[in-house]
Amino acid sequence: MTMNKRPAAGYRQESLRSHNASLIAGVVTSSSRPITRAEIVSETGLNRSTVSRVIDQLVEQGIVTELGTNVPSGGRPAVLVSPAPRTHVAIGAEITRNFVCARGVDLTGQSLVEVLKHPASEDAHHTTRILGDCLETLTGQIKAAGMNLVGIRCGISGLFSADQKRLLSAPTDGWVNVDLANVLDAAGGSGLMRFCNSTTLAAEAEAQARRTDPDFKDFIYLGGINGIGAALVRDWKVETGRRGWAGEIGHIPIIENGKQCTCGSRGCLQTLASPTAIAQTAGFAEGTPLAQLLAGLRRGEPNSRRALISAAHHLGRALSTYINLVDVPAVVLGGSFRPLYPHLKPLLEKELAEQCLIDRIDSTMIAQATLGDSAAPTGGALLTLREFVSDPTRWTTPQGGWRKDLHRGEFPETVISEW
Repeated sequence: MTMNKRPAAGYRQESLRSHNASLIAGVVTSSSRPITRAEIVSETGLNRSTVSRVIDQLVEQGIVTELGTNVPSGGRPAVLVSPAPRTHVAIGAEITRNFVCARGVDLTGQSLVEVLKHPASEDAHHTTRILGDCLETLTGQIKAAGMNLVGIRCGISGLFSADQKRLLSAPTDGWVNVDLANVLDAAGGSGLMRFCNSTTLAAEAEAQARRTDPDFKDFIYLGGINGIGAALVRDWKVETGRRGWAGEIGHIPIIENGKQCTCGSRGCLQTLASPTAIAQTAGFAEGTPLAQLLAGLRRGEPNSRRALISAAHHLGRALSTYINLVDVPAVVLGGSFRPLYPHLKPLLEKELAEQCLIDRIDSTMIAQATLGDSAAPTGGALLTLREFVSDPTRWTTPQGGWRKDLHRGEFPETVISEW
């Protein structure tokens, strides 16, 4: 049988065009500043005519936009290219037993709108329904503004099924085997939804914020709201493990037959060194805001100081083991550890100096996270946008084209407003 090879060649050509488009889009959207077409040629290795043709297509598709000209010393004026604002948008969210947060982020990394609610109940189904209400509001606002919603990713401090739709276990919040997708569907949620560990998403946001800092190309992100979570970052990318469960440092056993942990085990690091555990050891009642522990530390209260020293000892031992295994030069304190940074840093440095092998040669850097409470929602949105940019088959243009006022940055406040 004679085979016609033309379709195969056409397919290869289409595949090449798609590859070039995603490559150039990735270079522009991951750059920390506007760049020229010549810089894109140098970065990608593609010829100038291909880059110019693809850039024109990306402008039309709302992926990039062209700004004013840059006049290099002794050179020709060059048009600057940057991610397009307010065209394609992703929603990042986070839910805990204490709050629900969601925010819309565009390709520039700008947060356009955010909603924060405090559920009346700690029940997983009730909290998830609150999330559904928030998403319904945000998606309606984004679409009414003429933008394209590319996806939604929500962080929860827990372990998930392979399809990222069922919460297998969230020990800190006391949630087990929750079918998140069905709960959201019942509440009018979106089929664009995916779930992920919240510390992983927070680490994603931190990695993107530090992507121009070579000292933080590789690091351990330590976070969590009520418990302890960790994520390993290499080459500014989070390593999640095969099942997305990597980094559960909070449930490393530290003391045999210690205090009962919410995961069912005893003596976990979380029972000894989480911000919640530190506050309780200092004598504060369960549920006391972290601000009261911080106030005690600032006043030099002995109970608060002793509780922090004890926690730092256990946390330092766990981190030393982690660093000895994965060999990274830095630790970033985020989540509820972020406000504790000034008090915790010198204590952790002492522990690492005594117990971490590499610290005998080169001290491990300990830094405060650049992002606060919005880290996980921001990371969820940025990860979703990066996946979108890498897949040109998902790029769509609204009927009638993009609204010109959005390209100019004139955000229609009557349509989208901050809560």
